[in-house]
Amino acid sequence: MRLQPDRISVNRLPIAILDNVRSAHNVGAIFRTADCAGLERIDLCGMTSRPPNPKLAKTALGAESVVPWRCFEYATEAVIEARLEGRAIVAIETAEEARSLYECEIPNRSALVMGHEVFGVSPEVLALADTSVRIPMLGAKSSLNVATTFGVVAYELLRRSGSKEGR
Repeated sequence: MRLQPDRISVNRLPIAILDNVRSAHNVGAIFRTADCAGLERIDLCGMTSRPPNPKLAKTALGAESVVPWRCFEYATEAVIEARLEGRAIVAIETAEEARSLYECEIPNRSALVMGHEVFGVSPEVLALADTSVRIPMLGAKSSLNVATTFGVVAYELLRRSGSKEGR
């Protein structure tokens, strides 16, 4: 679904910017989570899969038709537009200098940047970010799947917003 102005609400949670997310299944799962958690839209950048795509549709389960989305050739373009909308740019990364999700403030009016499954958020986008945020890891592995990470972050922000509505 292309972005429709009548679907924009200042009370919704942040937007997501997907920076070269490789797997269509991950993109579909992110669409589904974005819908369930109430994000405003998704910006699909670079090689990120976009609708219509059967693999994306398999995990999105129709969410790709209700969550507004836009396409950009480069994630930096989406970041610049998000900043012009007055959004804080928050890169979700595993870097040591990234702040813990549980110890930092993320404004509702922000853009959550999710990166490539192997290479993460691109250096060009990291340079434009206001902050980098990580999910603390306690096990041997240093990261979660990108769609899982998105879900953890989106629902932490939903919890912080105090929203008790839902089904």
